[in-house]
Amino acid sequence: MSLTERTVWGTIGDLRRDHMLIMRRESRKHHYTVNLEAEFKHPTIAGIPLSIVLNGLMKIRTAQR
Repeated sequence: MSLTERTVWGTIGDLRRDHMLIMRRESRKHHYTVNLEAEFKHPTIAGIPLSIVLNGLMKIRTAQR
């Protein structure tokens, strides 16, 4: 992927503001955890928890193997 560092940090910031990504800092390192209970805000899938979408993607990936 050819993403700039600025693009990646912008995306991480968006996910943190929407409480989909939780950051924990230890010394100079950042550790990130996905909040599976966070809900999407886009009108098409608003209110659907991240866990449902990610579980569906994992099932598709597993079936393709």
